[in-house]
Amino acid sequence: MKILKTIVGILIVLSTFITSLSYAQAPVRELKDYSTEELVKHFATQYQVSPDLMTKIIRCESQFNPSAVGDHNKSFGLVQIHLPSHPEVTKEQAFSPVYAVEFLAKELSKQNGKIWTCYRLMTKSHR
Repeated sequence: MKILKTIVGILIVLSTFITSLSYAQAPVRELKDYSTEELVKHFATQYQVSPDLMTKIIRCESQFNPSAVGDHNKSFGLVQIHLPSHPEVTKEQAFSPVYAVEFLAKELSKQNGKIWTCYRLMTKSHR
């Protein structure tokens, strides 16, 4: 009986160890690996803004193209960040989907959607 209890104890310890190894090896996804849709959901939740509105702005501004360039080479990325108006933002940041989607969510949370032409056009039609 004592041997059986010892074997069961060893099996429980091994089972726990093997389970912890499988969790430890599970890859953790970084934000850079998220799709645009996942980034929108993530940052909309974080900044408590509408994911639908974010999606509509991105569709209108860039057609979901993270390499989009507009406004005579002055606006860049998914959300078309206008660099002359935002000197604190680099071109590399504007082209980063993570940065751009978070930038959009932050600005919307500050009630600053008017910096996007598409936002102004969408809200104008709802007045």
